[in-house]
Amino acid sequence: MVFATLKYELTDGIAAVTINRPEKNNAISMEMRGDFRALADELYANEAVRVVVFTGTGKTFCVGADVSTFETLIKTADHREGVKAFREKRRPRFEGR
Repeated sequence: MVFATLKYELTDGIAAVTINRPEKNNAISMEMRGDFRALADELYANEAVRVVVFTGTGKTFCVGADVSTFETLIKTADHREGVKAFREKRRPRFEGR
């Protein structure tokens, strides 16, 4: 699978994942969040994966969240479910999970 914000290769049981947004110092955007979720599903399903190593492209590993994309987050059903579950002190039930 190809991801817009992540590079991934598997060699001898080692999954090398590279965060690839150097123009934003590898800040985690909403798009990258989706890529991480899809990649996690893929890695979990692949029995050849023994370990995952993360690295970043450019001069920084990752500066954290890209807050300029937060507006997109609060409009998602997953976010609303997460907030509701937190308030109700229960585990969230995310779409597709």
